[in-house]
Amino acid sequence: MVHIELSSETARVDVIGNGSGQDLRFSFLGPTPEVAFLQEVIEEHFKTLDIQARELFAFLEVDPWLQSVFGKPTLASGSLDPVDQTVKADDFNRLALGRKLVIAGLINEQELSHLLNEFDAFSGSQRFGEFLKLKMHIPHQVIDFMLGLSNDDLSRFNAKRLGERLIAMGLINQQSLEQALQQQAEQPDRQRLGDILVELGAITPELAEFFSRVTINDDGASVSYST
Repeated sequence: MVHIELSSETARVDVIGNGSGQDLRFSFLGPTPEVAFLQEVIEEHFKTLDIQARELFAFLEVDPWLQSVFGKPTLASGSLDPVDQTVKADDFNRLALGRKLVIAGLINEQELSHLLNEFDAFSGSQRFGEFLKLKMHIPHQVIDFMLGLSNDDLSRFNAKRLGERLIAMGLINQQSLEQALQQQAEQPDRQRLGDILVELGAITPELAEFFSRVTINDDGASVSYST
């Protein structure tokens, strides 16, 4: 994710770029008049909102219309250069909690940016995980699991199938699982359970992929996942 800030005398606009390739998909957060003006100028120049971060930043620095309203842009977070978004198994456990939740498909980059901004006011008295348990509808089991605080031991979790894992994490209920298993049993080609749960609207594709492949490490206090 790339986060660029633009500030006028009366307002701030956050320019958020998401993606894993050369071009990122940019969106805008801020007051409607400033956002509409900014988006119009950018789309008129690039003919798209899928832009290389460095090219967009350079444009924001020199365009006279934007300079007259916002002044110089600021890179708040991320890199202007393309980055490899592949996550290696050994690296996942070192990631921040918010990044883990994005990879798992429980929140998106824009939601994470909002949450981190809100968390700033509470960072002196709360951990981010505690803040999320109060703020979000993410089951506490998931947050504990990402932090290595799960009640599940290595052998129990790693031996579980996807449906059992999702129930243990509080992400689906028994009724949803039974409905998906019944639908799977009625199919001659036995579609994957995760795909059925996605079709039923119970989970996202990213969440199905993540909990199909994630494992608890031998130390019992960390998890591994690779893409």
